[in-house]
Amino acid sequence: MVTKADIPVALGIGSETITQVTGPRGGRKYVLTHMNGAPEAPSVTTITDGTLRNFGLEYWRAGHIRRGLSEVEGEVLTTQSSNKIIGAANEEANRSALLGSELHTVLSLLLEEGSSNVSIPVHLQPAIRSFIRWRQQHSWEFVASEVAVYKHDRACSYAGTIDALFKDEWGDYILVDWKSSSGIYDSHLLQVAGYVSALQSMLNMSLNTGNTNGTHFVADDERTVPALVRGMVVRFKNSYPLTPEGEKDRTQDKVFEDGYGSLEYAWVDQKHWEPFWYAVYGLSQAEHRIDLIDL
Repeated sequence: MVTKADIPVALGIGSETITQVTGPRGGRKYVLTHMNGAPEAPSVTTITDGTLRNFGLEYWRAGHIRRGLSEVEGEVLTTQSSNKIIGAANEEANRSALLGSELHTVLSLLLEEGSSNVSIPVHLQPAIRSFIRWRQQHSWEFVASEVAVYKHDRACSYAGTIDALFKDEWGDYILVDWKSSSGIYDSHLLQVAGYVSALQSMLNMSLNTGNTNGTHFVADDERTVPALVRGMVVRFKNSYPLTPEGEKDRTQDKVFEDGYGSLEYAWVDQKHWEPFWYAVYGLSQAEHRIDLIDL
């Protein structure tokens, strides 16, 4: 089943919305409806997921399958039992994804509506306490959450939805991506580098065309250059409860850590990661340029 949704564009640059299209297998693209011909642009996550091997995920899945096989050691492995082992890994991954999605939703509500108007589920409260400490450390002006960025020119075409956008005291922008994964990985930094490059391109385009839509796009009133964009990945630490034997109890949902050290973040060095992002983008497009000849 294909689903479509109109996503607000960051800062309203170029258009109020663009259309997000999600395929039946999870692949995602965006339709840039405000441009001539309404070109389609692959999503940042589709580019990274479809091009790079996720060694962390592969290692986790292999470990999951090994544990499942050890439980049926000495038994005849049937199609039913093998499907159950593989299905358990998929089920656990889906549960983790749902937990992350729920956290994203609550964070967006907190930023947009304030803590007094948001009911926070008990299992998310440790993560929210970590978020509040992070906000106290980074008291930037909140701009928007769940908004789209895009880039479309002769060299490349892609788009994506960012988790949160802030503005610092100099008028520059900080793009933040929330994570509830088991670590901050290279693919996360690549992903944010792609978002940053797209938003920077949008700001440059807006300044050059004078299309500011009433938004302040320069660092201060004296400058005539676009505001700068920086990226940050923020991870909320979580893990499974432990059994009396000290092993992870994977039958239960993950629990967010509380207290000092329960959150970690990393700035994205754009000079370092942007070239890698465009290299990955180029690889993602290479399959479309290969002409196969059967003999």
